[in-house]
Amino acid sequence: MGHTAHVFAPGHRIRWQITPGAHPRYAPNPGTDVPRAEATEFVPIRITVHADSELNLPVAGE
Repeated sequence: MGHTAHVFAPGHRIRWQITPGAHPRYAPNPGTDVPRAEATEFVPIRITVHADSELNLPVAGE
């Protein structure tokens, strides 16, 4: 996720979504070499989350 910052209000929940696209907010990944805007065929793809991947959520003031 790189260097990203956001403050969540107490009691709020978050969801970490790992997907090739989030239609309709983002164009779906067709899984081919065709540009997303021109794709008419979509094939399944595999997403790999490496064992050393992490989402660090420090608590302010601790």
